[in-house]
Amino acid sequence: MKKTTIYLIVIALVCMLSVPVFAGSAKVNIGINVLLNTEITDDILSELGAHGKVLNTIYELDALTMRIKAKELAGIQALPFVEAANQDAERKGAPIDTVAEENMANGLSTWNLDAINVTDWGFNNRMVPQDGTGVYIAVLDTGLVNIWHQYFPEERIAEEYAISFGGGGGERGTVSIQPNKWGRDTN
Repeated sequence: MKKTTIYLIVIALVCMLSVPVFAGSAKVNIGINVLLNTEITDDILSELGAHGKVLNTIYELDALTMRIKAKELAGIQALPFVEAANQDAERKGAPIDTVAEENMANGLSTWNLDAINVTDWGFNNRMVPQDGTGVYIAVLDTGLVNIWHQYFPEERIAEEYAISFGGGGGERGTVSIQPNKWGRDTN
């Protein structure tokens, strides 16, 4: 008797919790990413537009993003020109352990170094005496993400030269220096 009562309570709770989620989710607007199995055309955009709003198109990848009602997703996935369509979700790269190796001079050659004859394929086969000592490479970018320490050995990043600029463009040319912002990029 006790077991039966517990089972009934558990089943009732599951039903009560799941009904509002499923009923409400069909009315919720969601962002989706759509990959086509053909090139993007006006006809395809029109047909997809009947399911929701096309936000961005990436013609080079035959892909696009949309804002739709959740209930429309299955219909979009079933279209003959759709290879895949899934709800958009924020992705966060989990930090990895920092690079333990300190001397990378005798590591496995990569195709790009082999292509310019710095190394030959394989291990420990440097073809030139230059090793980059004293060379700085300037990277013009929006900055590094705040967990950059997990990806690059700190001693290889010349933080003393890192700087960020703000403003310009639509702000009538007013540019400010923001030295501590370069290591907190969100892009």
